[in-house]
Amino acid sequence: MRKRNIDVSKFTSLIALVVLIVISAILSGTFLKPVNILNVLRQICTNGVASCGAMFAILLGGIDLTVGSLFGLTGVLAAVLMQHMPWYFAVLILLVGAAALGYGIGAIIAKFQIPAFIATLAGLTGFRGAALAITGAANLPISQQGFLDIFGSGRVPYQVVLAILAVIAVFIVLSCLKKIRQQKTSTANAVLFAALYLIIEAYMAYLVISTGFMNCQILYLGVMLLLTYFLLNHTAFGRRIYAVGGNKDVAKMAGINVDRTIMQGHACACFCAVLGGLLIAAKLKSGVPTAGQSAEMDAIAATVIGGTSLSGGIGNIGGTIIGVLLIGVLANLLSLLNVSSDFQNIFKGLIILVAVIVDTQFKNKKGA
Repeated sequence: MRKRNIDVSKFTSLIALVVLIVISAILSGTFLKPVNILNVLRQICTNGVASCGAMFAILLGGIDLTVGSLFGLTGVLAAVLMQHMPWYFAVLILLVGAAALGYGIGAIIAKFQIPAFIATLAGLTGFRGAALAITGAANLPISQQGFLDIFGSGRVPYQVVLAILAVIAVFIVLSCLKKIRQQKTSTANAVLFAALYLIIEAYMAYLVISTGFMNCQILYLGVMLLLTYFLLNHTAFGRRIYAVGGNKDVAKMAGINVDRTIMQGHACACFCAVLGGLLIAAKLKSGVPTAGQSAEMDAIAATVIGGTSLSGGIGNIGGTIIGVLLIGVLANLLSLLNVSSDFQNIFKGLIILVAVIVDTQFKNKKGA
């Protein structure tokens, strides 16, 4: 029989976000102003895009530590390539190269049975070193205005944004109805999820209408969230990701090519990291070899805070974006209160620790 009661444990991260927003509004009178909220959304774009990629690696039971280094290397390579070709060719080369690079990292992990932590740790060090070596530790300016507009400061008309929000709303409703039909969640849970996300969407629509536009980087984040949701929930590839992360041996017995799935998952992770690097380069208007330092920690933190299990096989993109928002809102509040970046990192570390403890306790109770 289908359960009809609300499972509060599925809403812990969302409850934490609401509490943090209320506290932020009380402590800072400027927090809820549309300008500040849009600023928060723009600030979380790179971490949000990178977290989409981190999800694939973590769902596989691994991890990706290359995110921050790829941010820096991507900006440097973009600056170099754009000195010799139009920006759109440079972007295409980098994104295709990102998928190939991730596929290679996944191959090393799968074929040589090397832990993802070690393989991507090597990438973290190597890619950062490459970025510094190419530039001599100097910043390289990017002057192609088309790239700066499309990936950085460009504005999307509010009509386009409203149309995208409408599509997302339809996805949310259809997804909840599907879960109810397949009895993957209680009716109460599904309705509450849909209601909360639709309220958030309504507020987003209000922000966009009040300003008349939205920064293009926020649009990229929305597109990547939709794409990640679709891949993980409506494709055979997504089902393979969950299966391999849940139990590699069982997945192999079910006929899944585990090695290829690992390669494809890391290809997605690197693609998202390079896209995030392009967004940073456009924002800074230059290739900065030191850009993205510790960005991998932010991506991992957002993913884990959002409920994705470090053991693999459990997680959803809705939880991840809540994790991204939690980190973004906390950073914004601390900035408004003039708290130093050092203390911000302390708070972030505590949040990660609490999230891991909650994740561990949940698995222990489930296994009991």
